[in-house]
Amino acid sequence: MTIVPQTANTRPGDIVLIGDSRIKAWGKPQLRPNNMVINEGVDGETTTGLLCRLDNILSQYNPQYFILQTGVNDLTTASMLKEAQRERVEKRAFGNIQRIIEQLRQSGAKVLYLDIVPPIKPDIMRSIVWGDNIEESVRKLNSLIRSSNTGNEQNIEEFEMAEVFFNTETNSWRDEYAVDALHWTSEAYDHLTQEISRQIQ
Repeated sequence: MTIVPQTANTRPGDIVLIGDSRIKAWGKPQLRPNNMVINEGVDGETTTGLLCRLDNILSQYNPQYFILQTGVNDLTTASMLKEAQRERVEKRAFGNIQRIIEQLRQSGAKVLYLDIVPPIKPDIMRSIVWGDNIEESVRKLNSLIRSSNTGNEQNIEEFEMAEVFFNTETNSWRDEYAVDALHWTSEAYDHLTQEISRQIQ
């Protein structure tokens, strides 16, 4: 069922960013000339949390584009769990992301899904609560999203974040783009803005 916004706080061509702290820290980038960007990122949010507040977002905004990244908090939380429990979290996150994308698509907007960037090696404090399975979980979830039917739906695009964060010289993620194990520098966001602007023109 298509959700029709009761209060459209956006104009044709505007863009709404949704997701966790990585989206929130992006601020309001200039992705298109003369188009407003609204940031609905929330610190620490999981896919379940975003799914719970999605109706409220859709009731407020009617943009041309929703740009979404979510899932890393599910996977970091699950990284210390045993394999069977971790797989259940991965499966739930995948299902949630599919539902989020579909609801956004049904609103009539285009959806740009940014795949998940795995954290770099955590500091001592975070390593206590983060297991060694995060990168594998991220690869698995990204692969599931790319191979799912969701990516073939009309008005849905995917962006591989490796285009921004992968250093081909070292064959690894760019450490210089990291504020900490999970969050990114302003230079990383400048690069991301440049690449996304090209994709949505």
